[in-house]
Amino acid sequence: IMSEPPRDEFEEKLLRERIRQLRETLDSLADGQAVFSEPAEDMPPEMELAFLERVLAFETAGRTTWLKRLEEKGYLMPPPESLTDDELGLELWQVIQHLAELRVFLYSTDHLSEQELYRELYNDLLVQETLDLDMGEDSACHLDVVGSGSEEDTACWLRYYADDETRQEWIEQFPDYTLPPRETPPYDRDRFLPKREGLEHDPLEGAITALLTFADWTASDGPFRLSTNLQAAEVSDIEIFRNCRVLLETLHEAGRVKATANLGDLPRAFNKKVNEALPELPHHDLPPALRDNTNNERSIPRVHQARLLCKEAGLLRKHRGHFMLTRKGESMLAPEKAGILYRDLFVALFRDTNLAYFDYLPELPILQQTIALTLWRLSFVARHWIDLDELPVEVLLPSVQSDLLKAETQYLSGADILGYRIIDPLAAFGLVEKMLKKEKYFTRTKAIRLTPLFDRFLSFHVGP
Repeated sequence: IMSEPPRDEFEEKLLRERIRQLRETLDSLADGQAVFSEPAEDMPPEMELAFLERVLAFETAGRTTWLKRLEEKGYLMPPPESLTDDELGLELWQVIQHLAELRVFLYSTDHLSEQELYRELYNDLLVQETLDLDMGEDSACHLDVVGSGSEEDTACWLRYYADDETRQEWIEQFPDYTLPPRETPPYDRDRFLPKREGLEHDPLEGAITALLTFADWTASDGPFRLSTNLQAAEVSDIEIFRNCRVLLETLHEAGRVKATANLGDLPRAFNKKVNEALPELPHHDLPPALRDNTNNERSIPRVHQARLLCKEAGLLRKHRGHFMLTRKGESMLAPEKAGILYRDLFVALFRDTNLAYFDYLPELPILQQTIALTLWRLSFVARHWIDLDELPVEVLLPSVQSDLLKAETQYLSGADILGYRIIDPLAAFGLVEKMLKKEKYFTRTKAIRLTPLFDRFLSFHVGP
């Protein structure tokens, strides 16, 4: 008679079978194209299972609104016009409590009266479309009343909620912006609203939810954190940092330079000076226009990219037809600000700039929107050399893989597009090392692995 296997071995088989079933389900969602390879050796099966289950939930979730979710839970929010002002105030706290039971927490409400907040929730915030997902007690939705990014909400946030240091940084980054006077909010409600623990204590489910959104990349307490503690010696020779730094130094020396009349770009003499201060490129790596000694800004991709990133990061501006450094740009020339400058340039490229502008490939916005999750997956699978062709199924959601496959051409695979769109910029920031392979007519990336700088700069706080 054969004895039963030890409990831990039996549980291991169950885990592996469940993982296999989930992969097959996700593969079917991607039209049979999501062929998963074996996970990294150091990834526990429990973690892979939790990841796949959450991905499946996102891939199959329908659409709903929080107002509908409240109705499904048995609470019908009365229309504002059906209530008196006194009744609106009382009913508001019923809404707040029912939302908290759904793991929905409100922020930045002190500028609104109870009646105004109730109407804002009923007519706008709670009728916006959201994923139809049940959230456990370790996950949550954070609903910021002034978080839409509109001009009106931004002005309200600056007026009532931004501290003096944040307001000063804002005006340094946007010197032409008319900063509203700082005022104390007329109401005192936020400190009494239901709260929950910070995202850094969430288990995997809540963390993946956070990584799939554009959270505040400059926050020090989120699931995805960017260090500003890098030293100048660590980053001074890194391609994008060096290019932007040289451009800022050259503009600092010039004081200001006149923009071109036709495109409003940097002038030729300035471009030539910046390009000559950078390491010389092999002739075959130069764009055709530059081989003919044209010094137009857009004929020198590294100068053009540096100018766009510095502008996006609030380091330079154009005023009355002239380029000049902002106060923030001047401060970033100090060697001790190297870590902050590196971080701000990284955010400017990967979060605030359309990466498709630089590689001329299809837009694929979801590929960039899920970059935080992709970087997290890279932290597992790219510790050692991994073939570029294996990368899409290892680091991308099935829906992203599907979009990537649709963008393939006769000459470019989905892996090649991922390489150009995400991996090449990461390499330009010194976070990824590439192994190149010589093809018949060109050189392509064969494999990649992370550099030590990756862990120095990026950290993920996603639970167990």
